[in-house]
Amino acid sequence: MLKRIFSTLLAVVLCCAVQSVSAANPRVVFMGDSITEGWGGKVPTFFTDNNFLCKGISGHTTGDMLIRYTNDVLNKQPQVVVILAGTNDIAQNDGVFVSMEQISNNIFYMAEQAMEKGIKVVLCSVLPSSGFGWTTIKPTDLIPRLNTIIEEWAAQHDCPYVDYYSLFVKEDGRLDPKFSGDNCHPYTEGYYIMEQALMPILEPMLQ
Repeated sequence: MLKRIFSTLLAVVLCCAVQSVSAANPRVVFMGDSITEGWGGKVPTFFTDNNFLCKGISGHTTGDMLIRYTNDVLNKQPQVVVILAGTNDIAQNDGVFVSMEQISNNIFYMAEQAMEKGIKVVLCSVLPSSGFGWTTIKPTDLIPRLNTIIEEWAAQHDCPYVDYYSLFVKEDGRLDPKFSGDNCHPYTEGYYIMEQALMPILEPMLQ
């Protein structure tokens, strides 16, 4: 029990450190929810070694992200923003149904705002899940629908798209249990896989 508590506290400390490093002039800002936040906590060197800034906040919907987007992304003036969002909208964290159109429009608005400021954008697929531990919502069909909308918009706007979904999904729509203990958030090994998928796209954008 003490070991588990210590590990949790350490992850929180590391994530706070990641968010404070190079906050004034990051090369890349990662915008998201607890999945992004967990990346900063589990693999902090990915951010600190590359001058990347982790701006994931647990529980945040795309609507929540819009509220903090100017401060967390636009005012930082990064070269690139990586947006991974939509899980908590699908889970109805705000207690109301949010349409695919509204979720995707929130994501696209963030992308467009960045582009207008000369910030390059990478859009990411929502990770697979067949059910969330904090809600009864069944997302198996919803997540692929949202990902298709995001991918199509990215193609139409010449915006890079990273398909994390295909890397982790099992036949029943769940996140491969080899890489997650809760069918939603990756283990450290999962974040390494995400890094391998992202960096070949991201590195040329930083030249």
